[in-house]
Amino acid sequence: MGVINGVGGAADGRSTVRQWSIREIQRGAKWVASNTSAGVARKCGVKDWRGYFTGYGHTPATFPGQTFTFTGSVDGTLGVSGPAICDRIVITWDIEAGKIIEYRVDFSANGTLSKGAGVAADATTPVVECSTSMYVTIGGGQQTDIRFMRLVITCDNRPYVSSDTAGQVKRNSGNIDAECLYRLYQDVPANLPTLAVPNQLRFHVTGDPTYWEMTWMLLEEIEDYGADREGAENVGATIKGAFCAYNGTGAGTIVSPSTTQKWPTFSAEP
Repeated sequence: MGVINGVGGAADGRSTVRQWSIREIQRGAKWVASNTSAGVARKCGVKDWRGYFTGYGHTPATFPGQTFTFTGSVDGTLGVSGPAICDRIVITWDIEAGKIIEYRVDFSANGTLSKGAGVAADATTPVVECSTSMYVTIGGGQQTDIRFMRLVITCDNRPYVSSDTAGQVKRNSGNIDAECLYRLYQDVPANLPTLAVPNQLRFHVTGDPTYWEMTWMLLEEIEDYGADREGAENVGATIKGAFCAYNGTGAGTIVSPSTTQKWPTFSAEP
C-alpha cells in the first residue's frame, strides 16, 4: 500500500488523454423484518459503474452507442478494466482563451468491472489543434467573431438487468441526439441566426474542409443579446441548438472530421 500520483496514468487505446475516472456503484436492497430490531438491513442489489476520460483533440476514438473495453491504468500496469458503452462525447473550442481543442468521453458499464491489472500506455505522437481562428458555418455561411463552441453528441443507451447478468447492469445502444452552443460578438441584430429552421452546421477543427458536420441542427435559443452600458462589455450573444434527424424532406447525417459518417451508418472509426 502506498501513495502515487497520476503521471503514470493512461487509458488503453486512447490518445493524448488528460485524465480518466470511474465510479463503481452497488447499493443493497433494503429490508426490515420482525427479527431486525427495527433496523434497516441491506443485501443483494445490482452492480453498476460508469466513468469518463478527457483528452486533447477533436475526434475521440469512441462514438456514442459504441461498445468497447475500457482499461484505465494508474501506473501503466495496475488499474481497472471492463466492457463499456459510450454515452456521450463533448468537443470544446475555447477560442477567446486561445486553448487547445479538447474532448470528453462519458461511458457506462456493459459488463463487470475488474480491478487489479490495468495495462495501458500512450505511444502515439501528440497531434493537437488550436481553437483560435476556428468557426461554425450555417448552411455554408461562415459565422464571424466566434468566441466559444461546444458540440455534444449523446446516445440514450438503455440499461437492463436479467437473470443472465448476475446482478450486473448492462446496456443496449439507444437513440442518437446532439446539442450545440456557441458564443459570438455581433453588433447587427439582423445578422443573428434564424431560429427553428433545420440547417447543416459545420464545426471546424482545422479550417475548411475539416469539421464536424451535423445535418441537421435546429437553432433554438439566442441568449444574452443586449447592451451593458455600465460594464461596457462587447455586444454579443449565446446561440443554442439541437439535432434534427429529419428536416421534412431529407434524412440527416453526422460526419466526423475524418469524413467518416458516424450516423446513421455506424462506424467505429474515429
